[in-house]
Amino acid sequence: MSISKDEVVKIAKLSRLELKEDEVEFFSAQINNILEFVNKLNEVKAELLEEEYSGSTPLREDEPEASLEVEKVLLNAPAKRLNMFEVPKIVDAN
Repeated sequence: MSISKDEVVKIAKLSRLELKEDEVEFFSAQINNILEFVNKLNEVKAELLEEEYSGSTPLREDEPEASLEVEKVLLNAPAKRLNMFEVPKIVDAN
């Protein structure tokens, strides 16, 4: 698949762009390079990639462990109330 210079001119008009002849040639070549690259990507067998990478990222087991003490967590809090962080109100419910 390729794009002609006439199609570039049509796209430019639809985009309300004024292109000089050398710009039409430049963008035509650029778009064709992009389309060529996309066509190469279409040749890749993605099914094989999915199979190869689906189980290759092992996750660690989720193991429960003791949490921090509330008092220690709140030691450096700028404001606290009822064993919780106190933050400024940012949403008005009314």
